Amino acid sequence: MRALGFEMTKERIDQMIDEVDKDGNGAIDFEEFVCMMTSKIEERDTQEELKKAFQIIDQDSDGRISVEDITKISLELGESFTREEIMEMIEVADFDGDGDVDEKEFVSIMKRTSYCC
Repeated sequence: MRALGFEMTKERIDQMIDEVDKDGNGAIDFEEFVCMMTSKIEERDTQEELKKAFQIIDQDSDGRISVEDITKISLELGESFTREEIMEMIEVADFDGDGDVDEKEFVSIMKRTSYCC
């Protein structure tokens, strides 16, 4: 969460996970992750904050979020998604089908409230 610009305690992160962990298994899947991030971003829902989050995730600063970018940031966050899970994440947000997520696609998917919960 810190890498995304959110200063949070471990207890608060655990609480957020508990709030979205629908199946109660103590871990979150992609939909639960998007729900958690969407609700957190809604607290700071400005174009500038979303742009900042995009720039943090875009590890190589090429203007696109790729499988490699998500792999790097997830490892920094202590998450271990499979390549297939990351490709699924990209696919959900990749509206133009080019295999990456640009800033417009990122903002659009993060602002989608109907996707959550």
